Amino acid sequence: MREHAMIVGKGMLGKGIAAAVAAVLFSAAGATASGNSVRAGKYGQTVHGAEGVRIESKFYGVIEKLPRDLVGVWVVSGREITVTKDTSIKEKSGRVRVGAQIEVEGRNDIKSFIAHEVEVDDRKFHGTVESLPKNIVGVWIVNGRAITVTRDTYVKEKGGRIQVGSHVEIEGIPDGTQFTATRIKSKPLQR
Repeated sequence: MREHAMIVGKGMLGKGIAAAVAAVLFSAAGATASGNSVRAGKYGQTVHGAEGVRIESKFYGVIEKLPRDLVGVWVVSGREITVTKDTSIKEKSGRVRVGAQIEVEGRNDIKSFIAHEVEVDDRKFHGTVESLPKNIVGVWIVNGRAITVTRDTYVKEKGGRIQVGSHVEIEGIPDGTQFTATRIKSKPLQR
């Protein structure tokens, strides 16, 4: 699971206390504090003051558990998210189901992650390479999932040489439990 974040907030607290607290709490998302503002993650949002601070984020994962009518708590790659009647659900290249690869956008509250948008895309996912064959062609394990890489798979290593531990974006063709990669792109790690 990979996550990008931005911090959103209103109001002022003395001498940047809230900004510093928000940056410490969310440092894993790349937040830094300076004065009374916070700059966070890939989105690069700067927030002045921090009363009512929350983190807006996006992550990719696999649906592990769903409520019957889709409204309620879902488990996505081990993480609980709350889907409300206002959550936009887009079934781009697949149906919402256990095992589907999704992108989730929303916000972290103190007790849960509230989803604003869920997009099903069984043809694309992000993950960490866990094992590779000696040459590129063969079966890779990415986030516990077997990925078949053929001579026809386009592999782009602009984000760094692909090796065990690399973060990758994979596009391909799902067929039941099989997934054949058509394109793999290395992604630089964000710190």
